[in-house]
Amino acid sequence: MNLRLRLTLTYALLTSLLLALAALGVFWGTRGQIQKNTDTALEDVGAVLRQNLQEDRQLNLDDAQITADFSVVVMDHSGLVLAQSGVPHPLMKALHPVGWYSGEKFRLLVLPLNAQTVLMVGKDTHESTLFLKTLLRILLPIYLVLMLLSMGLGYLLADRALRPVDTVTRKAREITETGRYQERVPGVIGNDEMAQLVLTFNEMLDHLQSTIEREKTFARLAAHELRTPLTILQGRIGLALARERDISSYQKHLSEMQGGVDRLVNLTETLLKFSQAEQVLVEQVDLQLAVQQAVQEFPESVRQQIQTQLQSSWVQAETVALQQLIFNLLDNALKYGPANENILLQVEDHQLTVQDAGKGPPREEWERLLRPLERGMSPHHPAGSGLGLAFVASVCQQWNATLTPHWLPEGFQVTVKFQLAEAQQHLSQENPTC
Repeated sequence: MNLRLRLTLTYALLTSLLLALAALGVFWGTRGQIQKNTDTALEDVGAVLRQNLQEDRQLNLDDAQITADFSVVVMDHSGLVLAQSGVPHPLMKALHPVGWYSGEKFRLLVLPLNAQTVLMVGKDTHESTLFLKTLLRILLPIYLVLMLLSMGLGYLLADRALRPVDTVTRKAREITETGRYQERVPGVIGNDEMAQLVLTFNEMLDHLQSTIEREKTFARLAAHELRTPLTILQGRIGLALARERDISSYQKHLSEMQGGVDRLVNLTETLLKFSQAEQVLVEQVDLQLAVQQAVQEFPESVRQQIQTQLQSSWVQAETVALQQLIFNLLDNALKYGPANENILLQVEDHQLTVQDAGKGPPREEWERLLRPLERGMSPHHPAGSGLGLAFVASVCQQWNATLTPHWLPEGFQVTVKFQLAEAQQHLSQENPTC
């Protein structure tokens, strides 16, 4: 059973229950009002007759103006009828205690007349019963017609409400079959749940298209980067095998090929680290400790160039990826800054700062360098893999951290402002003056 039919049946069921309750309310309300009017009429007639009989002290009902639908009987406590008017109902042939009584199409009121007699006033309710039956015969067809109308209206409403869902389903199936991820679902006017569904679906397609295009670009660039060293390696192997050589010649060729293999291994490991940047987790990390561990990865001669100014700071990041981020920023500063110049590495207020004495890349080149396999120019180092800054930009996006370059008179500076860890947030709230 599809959703449309389930919604239609649910709507019809609820509407039917409401209509049934309304019909019952009308019927029982009308019935109650008729009975109330009958009881009021009996009370009025009984009161008038009782007063007249008590004042005249004669049991004469001939002068009483009583309509044909009323019956009156005066009876003593032994059950003897002393006087009557109209055609008595069988219910009035026996003595009853004071109170109200109901029979088939009849209503009876018993009143005390004096210590020895009672007054019984009854009213024929045949016309009221016929009216109620007629009302029931009218309400039943109306109920059935309204129930059918509610089913039709429920289906129309369900169809209208689910039409955007059908559009999303068809578009999703079409995109899956054709692979055209650039297509979008037409927007829905309004701000209801269906409009939000279409908007969210289109946003998901935007993200999916961006991811696919990024992966395609990365795969294409990675293949290009790997093809060049592989082609060189293949040429050297072919050259080495072209003719017989002595051992020293083979060793020379193997040594050259070893360098190419090492470059391939480094490039592959860098590509692997970059691909893992999309899968990093977020946890509370000690930024100061991560900086100290990243600095230790450099040789002693290089560590002497790195000046640190560190404060305790807990941030939202991931330990291994954070160390790689710090290493990449330091490595870029060493490669592209002036040779043998000091590098300033600072941690303060959940912010990491790396500054060298160089001019930095041209401002218009910064956005390009954040893309995978885009390289900068270094005057005293060979070109890198082109993935260092791309890795930094990727993990910063994952952590909602802000990566900002600064071209200063004293050098080029890069800052990364992290999200403050929860533990340090609580500490800052408890010590607002810190």
